Formats: sequence, structure tokens, C-alpha cells
Amino acid sequence: MAVISVVGTAAGVFGVVQAMTRDTTNFSHLQISAGPTEGATAEWAVPEDALDRLPDAGWCGEEMTSWLESNATPLRREVSIKLRNDATEGPMLALTDFRPVSTVAEKRGPLRVRLVCDPAGSIPSQIYHGRVDADKGTTARHVRVSGTGAEAAPPVPVAFNLAPGESGTIPVGLFSRMPVSGSLEATVLSGKEEKVVAIPGT
Repeated sequence: MAVISVVGTAAGVFGVVQAMTRDTTNFSHLQISAGPTEGATAEWAVPEDALDRLPDAGWCGEEMTSWLESNATPLRREVSIKLRNDATEGPMLALTDFRPVSTVAEKRGPLRVRLVCDPAGSIPSQIYHGRVDADKGTTARHVRVSGTGAEAAPPVPVAFNLAPGESGTIPVGLFSRMPVSGSLEATVLSGKEEKVVAIPGT
């Protein structure tokens, strides 16, 4: 009887320790941040009245880059959102409704033309990203851009599921017809609960 009692006690203690060390998914396991996309093409806002002075120097060589640095404003629209679920077990974290929290200017200001430079001398034939219209407050949607322009397709909202231990990256392109300032946030679902989180670095 003594042996059986000892075994039963050991099993009970093991069960308690196992329950206390479980790391099941919850909101605290979400790691999320954002920063400029590495290797993205360089983009510039060129004043309309400066277009006639644009160098005739080929595709974004040293002369063109020097002129842009002096006469245009750099645009940093490409953002990479990095995600990770640090839990070791449990359900997935679902991230939806990536959206801007922004203040929009009342006036557009002077017209500028967006000029895109690629160090390789050509723009990729296919680009995928989540498009965020920062001045409209709508949620991000998937966009595929080809050499002939953005494809006309039904808007599909950007969403991402993270299983325990899983990581991921979401490329985002920011667009706006108006001057705007602010940041991005998303809705996180964990089981039947949901929480709005701000995305650091945006």
C-alpha cells in the first residue's frame, strides 16, 4: 500500500507541474512590430513645376539620384509588419482589420508626381502587398500589381493566422490622396475574445 500511495502522489505532483508550465495562446503571446521594407524601390514626390527640369540621364543613375535628393521629397510607403505567436500550444491568433488611425489634412496642397526608382533598372513584374488607404480609414486589402498595373479584382481583406510558435510578415503599401499623419492598428482574435492592438513602428 505504501508503494501505491507514493506512486499516486508522484503522479499527482507531475500533473500539477505540467498544468502550471503549459503556455497556451493568449493575447500576451503576440509579438508585433513594423518597419520600412528592406530592398524596396525608392520613391520620390516630385513637384509639378520641377518636372521640366528632370535630368535626361536614363533610369535613376547617380545624376538622377542627386537631382532627386535636391529637388524632391522621399516617400517611404512600403512597410513590413512582422508577427509572432510565442505560445507553445493552444489555438491560433487571428489578426484582421489592419487599418489606419489617422488625421487627414483639409487641403491637398501642391500637386506632386510620384517617381519610382529601382536600383536594378526595372520594376518587378509582380508585386503583392496589403494596400492601406491612410486617408480613408478603410481596412487593408490584398492587391497584386503587374507590369500593366493593379489588377481589377474584388477586394479581399488582409488577415493572418498565427499558430503557436509561428511567425510571419505582411508587406503593406501605404496610399493617400491627402496629406495624413497617424499609425496602423489591427484586431486580434483569441478564441471568443478580441482585442485592438496598435502596431509599433508605423
